[in-house]
Amino acid sequence: MPTVSGLLKDLGYASSLIGTAQFAAPAVSDLDFWRRWTGPYYGFEHVELSPGPADAGQHYALWLEERGVSNRLPHLPAELHPSAWTAERTIAAIEAAVLSGRPFFCWASFPDPPYADQDQAITGLDKQIGRILDRLDVLGVARDTLVVFTSDHGHRAGPPESGGVHHEDLVRVPLVVRCPGRVPAGVSTAALHAHVDLAPSVLNALGIPVPGQMQGRSQLAVWRGERDRVRDHVIVEQRDAAHLRTYVEDGYKITIYRGRDRGALFDLAEDPLEQHNRFDNPAYADVKSALLHRFLDAELSREPTRDQESPPEARAQ
Repeated sequence: MPTVSGLLKDLGYASSLIGTAQFAAPAVSDLDFWRRWTGPYYGFEHVELSPGPADAGQHYALWLEERGVSNRLPHLPAELHPSAWTAERTIAAIEAAVLSGRPFFCWASFPDPPYADQDQAITGLDKQIGRILDRLDVLGVARDTLVVFTSDHGHRAGPPESGGVHHEDLVRVPLVVRCPGRVPAGVSTAALHAHVDLAPSVLNALGIPVPGQMQGRSQLAVWRGERDRVRDHVIVEQRDAAHLRTYVEDGYKITIYRGRDRGALFDLAEDPLEQHNRFDNPAYADVKSALLHRFLDAELSREPTRDQESPPEARAQ
């Protein structure tokens, strides 16, 4: 399947993944492997990984080793935390691309900051991201660089009626976009977004055709302030201990659990804190029926149409 990193790499971009990512490989502590491996992986030509905030291994452990620090220290100062390493190595990857005259695509995947206090955690992460943005200014490429900040999920604990999954505090994640002179600064939007929208949005911003297999929708017109929205729903998926999917609109949210009779339906306008599950409420029977129909149609719409099933290069011929 096409990835935005692979498409851009094939067009000459220096594509790099720095930080925390799921990776099926030898043990994170097998430093001999990590000394000789830096990709390619999922379209990224250069990869440097860290196992996360609580562990030391992979390329991050090599960085600590260079500084004479044991990767088994129980507590590390902030300047040696994986978030500091992620910023430093991201800057190095960007600098290498700019100095070689290549455009770049870099995914900086930060772990949780090294603070228990939430305000301190946000401040710590801001500092590391600020280092990267400052270096874009120094390199003279800030006005030509699209920067997107987001997160994988919010808090994992929710109100009892939500069952602790797919409540608003979990699925409403931060999203900040910056491109000086092209994306208006200081503007917010209530338009629904999904992570699958990021790849087509990036490709659209670069004038690159979006493969039909990509399910997301370009949000570039929303980011530029040209449209109020490009989608009227999002679908949230989860497949681990719980197997479920949730369909979200502006006013309602409905969740279906695989193999179970129970579900969840919340009226987000009347019940924004999700304290009253309306799934079995007779007064919401018509709403539930309509939502389930739109949910199924949305699932069907994620499949490519016949003219999208062939590769882009075949269609171009």
